[in-house]
Amino acid sequence: MIKFILPLTILITGCMTEDIPPENIVARVMDVTLSTSEVSAWEASLAHPPSQEARTNYIRHWVDEELLYQEAVKNDLLNDPWVAERVDDLVRSLAIARYLEKDIKNMSRPTPTHVKEYYQQHSNEFVWENVHLVVNYWRCETPGGMDKLRSNLLRGNNNSIWTGTPGGLDHNRISINGKDGTDPQLWKVVSRLKVGQVSSVKRILSAYWILKLDDRFEKGDPKSIDEVQEEISARLMEESIRNRKETIIQKLIDEYSRDGRLQWTDISLPVTITDTLDHH
Repeated sequence: MIKFILPLTILITGCMTEDIPPENIVARVMDVTLSTSEVSAWEASLAHPPSQEARTNYIRHWVDEELLYQEAVKNDLLNDPWVAERVDDLVRSLAIARYLEKDIKNMSRPTPTHVKEYYQQHSNEFVWENVHLVVNYWRCETPGGMDKLRSNLLRGNNNSIWTGTPGGLDHNRISINGKDGTDPQLWKVVSRLKVGQVSSVKRILSAYWILKLDDRFEKGDPKSIDEVQEEISARLMEESIRNRKETIIQKLIDEYSRDGRLQWTDISLPVTITDTLDHH
């Protein structure tokens, strides 16, 4: 197994891409490059910043795929009948998707009233599947200032002046949906807190933490409309798109049938089979 250490630059003999400065090239196979901006775009698409290992694996996967693709091209596999057939299928799918996208792009988003009505009608579907915790945290890599901060938090002052390392304090509010995917030490602390309770200064994940439980929901508790409005909006939009697609198709069926461009057999009707065998 080959291990890479970031920052990573993989240069394989070939033509340099002239419009990308060499310092912005992360990897290159022949004249195809992976740029720092492309890697940044991938990182931005993730819910959380990737680890160094994940970034390395992403770049390595790009290199592996590009090497194999270049060899496939060299072996004239773009003209292989199997590939050509699937390229045609892909082009058809992309063209259809683009056609529908252009038609529905101006559709109105669901209104707050529609979202509220859907929530009321389907409230039994929106419950927490795990113990769900809403947590405020204060984190610093050094302990200086953390005890004083905690004292202020215990007195109800959430905006106290930070006396530790300048710029060293990270403060945020997060939702933790069950212990899976959560650091065991972190889960152990927050899951034992009562709502409104502030933890002592804890050493977790090579940093010092103060945790305050803002809210707690047990498994099966209903979610608030604020928690699910985006999901509901997406459901309603998906339903609108599906209805619009069916409307478009029906309109095309009528139009194509009128001028003879569409002929088909309605499979809901009985099919008469003529018996051509001579029974005499």
